[in-house]
Parts: sequence; structure tokens; C-alpha cells
Amino acid sequence: RLLFLNDDAVWSTDGTAAGTRRVWARNCLSNGCSLPDLLQPFLGKAVFTARDSHGSELWWTDGTTAGTKRLTNVPEGSPVSGLVGSGRRFFFKGSTPHGDEVWVTDGRETRQATNTLRWAPGSEPTDLVAAGDRLFFQACEGEYLGLWSSDGLPQTTVKVRDLFGSCGSRPFIYPTAVGRWLFFRSTVTWNQEQLWSTDGGEPVLLLNVLAGEDASLGSSLVAFQGRVLFSRGTGGARATGGQPQR
Repeated sequence: RLLFLNDDAVWSTDGTAAGTRRVWARNCLSNGCSLPDLLQPFLGKAVFTARDSHGSELWWTDGTTAGTKRLTNVPEGSPVSGLVGSGRRFFFKGSTPHGDEVWVTDGRETRQATNTLRWAPGSEPTDLVAAGDRLFFQACEGEYLGLWSSDGLPQTTVKVRDLFGSCGSRPFIYPTAVGRWLFFRSTVTWNQEQLWSTDGGEPVLLLNVLAGEDASLGSSLVAFQGRVLFSRGTGGARATGGQPQR
């Protein structure tokens, strides 16, 4: 069956009019209307965000009204966002008493996965992306911005590398997963870009581009048949499987 969002509700269909039905509809409460959003597949079901009396939460459904239920119970605050599936786990951004952190659920247990706010207010994780069984994100550690990796536990969340830029900037550009490897562009200085890869260990520098030398690394990275495609200046499309370009 296909699940989709329409008219402020979650719907299920088998491709026929008779087999199309509304699974979950919005409900306006004292704390706002519970509009569903961010529908994504997970463990043979689908997850979506919506608000109930607990606040913004993660829900899941098997395509039936009876099989739709609230999956999480995070502290009320910012809307749940940044949904990222990784194997049999699902990462997302949710509130804590101190601000937003990354949470993780396997459909049975939901727990806080990161504790970046211990560094400073406003150091919330951003740009969540999964590669293999790990989550990658950028966050500030005091005044310093870094790329971080987590397997779902605060004590095993580690910094992969420092990033150039101030807190609130976005030097971690176009993160793209290929298997367990994460490829990403990073701004190094105002006139220098680099292409990197990592599996959570020491990152590998694949390409270094200076302004005026190759113009830029183009607009995006695209995963294709176990490799990453990218453009470089006026030289057309390039591909890499994780080895430095020469």
C-alpha cells in the first residue's frame, strides 16, 4: 500500500478508489492543530510528525487507523524535525529542557542520543544525515563548529573534524551517503572548498579547490552506483568512490 499526506491527513491506498481511506486526521487542541508532516518509511511502516496533548511528537502507522499510534514522548518545545532513518533505528531532532537535541528510537524505546547543549546554549545539532549505522551532524562546541558522528548514545558521540565557520553558519555542504561512507563539501576559507569522505573515522580529503583554479565544486553531490558524482568548474561531471582525485 501507498501512504501519503493530503488535506491535513494521512491516507492509505492500494491504487483504487475503493481501497483509498483516511488513516489519521488533524485534531485541533488547546496547543494548536496537529497537522501531520514529514511522512517517511520505517521498518515496514511509516512515521510522521504531529502534535497532540504532549506537544510535537513522532507517530507511526501501518496504514490502518487502529495501527496508528504515538511513537515518542519527548519534552514539549520545538517541533520534531530532521527525521533520518538508519537501519532499524530512526533519528530525529526533539526538545529537551535545555533546547533541541538528537533523539533515537527503534520503535520500542526512545532515548536522547546527543548531549551537545552541555557545551553552550545554541549548540543544537543541525543537518542530520545517516550513513551506514551512524548519524552525522554539525554542532557547535562553545565557539567552534564541528562535524560529529553518533551511534545513538551520548557517550559514543564523537567529533569527526573541525569545520571552518562560526556557529550558525553552514560550511558542511551537501552531505551525501554512499553505503557506510559520508561524502561532503566543506568551505575552508572564503576562496577554498574541499571534498571529504568519512565513515565516522578520520576523514579523507579527496579534493581541494581554490577560487580561480577550478572555479568551484559545482552545486551538489549525487550518489550513483556506489560512487558520488559532482561537477568541478568548467571541466564537467566527475565521479569518486572515496579515493583522492589527482
